[in-house]
Amino acid sequence: MTKYIAILFSFLIIVSCGSKTANYPSRDLLKHGFSISVKAPVDAKIASDDFGVMKELTIQSGEEYNVQILKSNSNTTVVADALGGQMKLVKSDRYFTKVIEEHDNGFIFEKDIDGNINYDFRYIKLIGDQEYIYQTGMMGTYTEEAVRTMYESVQ
Repeated sequence: MTKYIAILFSFLIIVSCGSKTANYPSRDLLKHGFSISVKAPVDAKIASDDFGVMKELTIQSGEEYNVQILKSNSNTTVVADALGGQMKLVKSDRYFTKVIEEHDNGFIFEKDIDGNINYDFRYIKLIGDQEYIYQTGMMGTYTEEAVRTMYESVQ
């Protein structure tokens, strides 16, 4: 009997350690002018702005989920080139401290803003001649766990 309880307990731990984004429904953003979808909390609010050369979409739910997506015409057809440009831009910021994790389409990084550690990410998608840059929302500070959840939700 004890063996079965141990197995059940182990199973529950494994299941509970799954990604938060697995529970988020997919949200189609086409009606907002973005031909993409992301996984986002059910209660997420979506707002968009058009700045002429660039469009911006923000998906926010509470203080832990705030994804901003920037859409513009792409200068390249190679994701690595667009990502390299974003990496250079991020590293030039005075608050940048280090890259935490790199992937083919994005990266997670750390910032130190006057002694307060904060995390952010960039993720790139190229669709046709459009470039989509995903990042945390401009307002707020985010833990590494929250950023990982947001990063996973846009892949």
